[in-house]
Amino acid sequence: MSAAILSPAIFLLAFAGLWCGRGLAQRLPLEHLSPEARNSAQIGIGMIATLAALVMGLMISSSKASFDERQTEVVRVATTIVLLDHALAAYGRDADDARREVQALVDMTLKRITPSGQFGIEEFQAPLSNLGLVTHLQSTIMALVPANDAQRWFQSRAMTLTTQFAYERTQGVERAKRTIPTLVLVVVVSWVVLIFFGLGIFSVTNRTVFAGLVVCALAFASSIFLVLELDMPYSGLIAISGEPLRAVAAEVGR
Repeated sequence: MSAAILSPAIFLLAFAGLWCGRGLAQRLPLEHLSPEARNSAQIGIGMIATLAALVMGLMISSSKASFDERQTEVVRVATTIVLLDHALAAYGRDADDARREVQALVDMTLKRITPSGQFGIEEFQAPLSNLGLVTHLQSTIMALVPANDAQRWFQSRAMTLTTQFAYERTQGVERAKRTIPTLVLVVVVSWVVLIFFGLGIFSVTNRTVFAGLVVCALAFASSIFLVLELDMPYSGLIAISGEPLRAVAAEVGR
């Protein structure tokens, strides 16, 4: 489920917890809402809030690391394609068919990039359709008959780069899933709902405080939105750039 759907749902859960807590407070005996009871409850709420903050910090760190790694993968793929094309160009005219196959790989990649420079398909590296093109490209390169040591070196170099490209594509498939486990997200959201439920019971019951707590609930939902957006970097408002692959199109075939 996308961040744009989950985040409002989480905000509504936190708001519901706050509202239910406030409704329960109006029905509790006064001795349950004494200053001593409030202080004791605030200690427990503070402990849960500390745990939630620690786990949220880990979630943000993990999703940001995942985002940076996906961006690095895109740059690495772009670099590999450019080096491969240059190696085939250095081989000579006999490698023109292989270069055209490299161009086909680039064209397939560019179809996944929108005019704004972002990826049009959520899981850019999930489809393995172009691995078949890579295998055919390797067969074409292997069929070349080098006439000298220089051509043999460039043929070997091209084979190494195609193998590296295939490895990076396959590795991207294995890393296409979210890095934040669903159970962790459920536990953190449950903690926050408990926090707002407790605040609804034991906080000062006036409109100003209630409005402030609603803003806090909105802030928490926004932080979850950022975590989920960073964790799915090929879609959404916070997405990695496809410009490195666009730059490849200008280099390949020269």
